[in-house]
Amino acid sequence: MTDKTYNYDRHESDYSSNSGTGRRWNSRCVDSRRLYESDVDDGTAPNDEDEDSTEDETISSDGDDTESDEDVSTDDDHETTDPIDAIKPGTRIVLYAETAGWEGESPDSIMGTSNPTLVLIDGKNYTIGWNEGDGAMHNLEIRDAEGNVGYGLKTDLSSEGGDDQFLEFTANAAMDHYVCQPHSTTMVGDIQIK
Repeated sequence: MTDKTYNYDRHESDYSSNSGTGRRWNSRCVDSRRLYESDVDDGTAPNDEDEDSTEDETISSDGDDTESDEDVSTDDDHETTDPIDAIKPGTRIVLYAETAGWEGESPDSIMGTSNPTLVLIDGKNYTIGWNEGDGAMHNLEIRDAEGNVGYGLKTDLSSEGGDDQFLEFTANAAMDHYVCQPHSTTMVGDIQIK
């Protein structure tokens, strides 16, 4: 009898008649990045019905399994990642209070920037305030787009910064800008929520 080769998506079989003892076949299975070879003498011929158990997978020419990015699903697919330009959650945002405008002191991404835009992550906690200023009376308020102070996020007026000039808050989409109430035309910076 002549040797026949059957090619399946994940299974190749070569079989031939073996001196009257039935059919003998060599089986090569590609599975999980390994190549298995075995000799099987089961006395039966394979049939074409096995073909309906094929998988949609690509085997590269070197035998490695490859998958397209669309087919790969990981636990990380559903985790949110921080936007690259966002300030890290838990950061203490420090400003210098000057009538001409707020000046960023920390984190480094806002250092030296006048009225820096603060990119924050929705639902994450932050602290913002000022330690030093120009001696004038200042305060800090976080407002929505209509100019309303939300969630009681404002400090009392003071000519000296310090711990009482810091606010702890959870970022949310309603937050639009931060401002010094007596100098609201010059000491105002945007808040972007991602």
